[in-house]
Amino acid sequence: MFAIFTRLTAGEGDPPDEDRISPSRPAGRHRAASSAQASLQVMLFPAVLLVILAVVFTVILSAGHSSCAPQDRASVFAYQTAKVSACERAQTTKTIATISR
Repeated sequence: MFAIFTRLTAGEGDPPDEDRISPSRPAGRHRAASSAQASLQVMLFPAVLLVILAVVFTVILSAGHSSCAPQDRASVFAYQTAKVSACERAQTTKTIATISR
């Protein structure tokens, strides 16, 4: 079978892809891989720097607003009372609007 195939293809020569293969090709692949890795590092470095910068600014800006002092009871009670009153008024207004329809 191989002898018949060899006789049929004897005059055609090598396939076109085989002419392009050279011993330096694996080195080219390695060079391309290292180039891709270098470009990834170039892109990754600013991204990491930006994240670090955002974390530092967040920590610095939030440090000035934190107050660990407890609120006095009177102001907490007044706030909660106003909140409950507003909620009750909203429920009453809603009920009246529903009944009047």
